[in-house]
Amino acid sequence: MIREATHEDVPQLIELGAAMHKESNYAPLIYNAKRATNFVHWLIDQEDGLVLVGERDNEVIGFIAAFAGVTWFGDGLQKTVSDMGLYVRPENRRGATAILLVQGYIDWGRRQGYAQIRAGTNAGAAGQAANAIYEHLGLARSGYCFVANNIPAHVGQSFDGHLTVQ
Repeated sequence: MIREATHEDVPQLIELGAAMHKESNYAPLIYNAKRATNFVHWLIDQEDGLVLVGERDNEVIGFIAAFAGVTWFGDGLQKTVSDMGLYVRPENRRGATAILLVQGYIDWGRRQGYAQIRAGTNAGAAGQAANAIYEHLGLARSGYCFVANNIPAHVGQSFDGHLTVQ
């Protein structure tokens, strides 16, 4: 089942967010669960924010989060919406959850009347599956993501690739 997230879902969303972070090209950066918690609560309350969850047996197994705003170059009237993350637990990726989450996101963006609906990926192999879903649902591939890690000297990486403050 796909539905809008509630504040009661936030603890599960933060757990999923941490898992998504580990799989993404953001993994070298710090994941601050308290900041993420505050942000997700804020996003749920925003008119131009969206958090959808995929649920199975009363457990959140995936989510998509998005936020809309005006472009820096436009007329201040047209809004675009961009996803902020799509994640489904690895053991649940063979089902339709990700497709239904993305379809829900696209439908919401159209209902809201946003001028453009944007989505992207920041993960390796899992990202390729998301790209296929986006294209299957009618979004056109546009652009790439390039990353250079420039982590300060006082921050080191632990044996599992996560950051530690020294």
